[in-house]
Amino acid sequence: TVPDDIIWYKSMGTPPTVLGSETSIDNTQKQVYGMILKDFDNDGDLDFATVDYQNNDLNWFENYKINPPLGLDGIEINKISIFPNPTKNQLNFKGFSEAFDVSVYDILGKNVLNKTMDVNATLDVSKLHNGIYIIKFNGYNSNFKFVKQ
Repeated sequence: TVPDDIIWYKSMGTPPTVLGSETSIDNTQKQVYGMILKDFDNDGDLDFATVDYQNNDLNWFENYKINPPLGLDGIEINKISIFPNPTKNQLNFKGFSEAFDVSVYDILGKNVLNKTMDVNATLDVSKLHNGIYIIKFNGYNSNFKFVKQ
């Protein structure tokens, strides 16, 4: 039989790769068919999520005990943030080291604004109607909600 555990092995060196002992992270899932590493809680370390097909579950595993995150040396996490939120006229961005593309969507999913931004530029949202919007950072797999007042 195949074990149902999600197992993590810490790398003990560079190629040829030597792995440390196994650590069981979870043994409750029956058929994982998707996994993603991402800083879901914006605390600076990589967490991961899985999709369990048989149990019809989405599972999130917070990385709060292991440093460096999951033994992935050399991975740099840029913490992206927007401010102020709520805003009246402009959004500022933090966490970018080069130009980036943004797309803004209204609460119904309609694209209302696209722009390429320089690192220290602000996004003019003064012409948007008051409400809740979603801003997506293209190529960064990050999006946020913001309120336009």
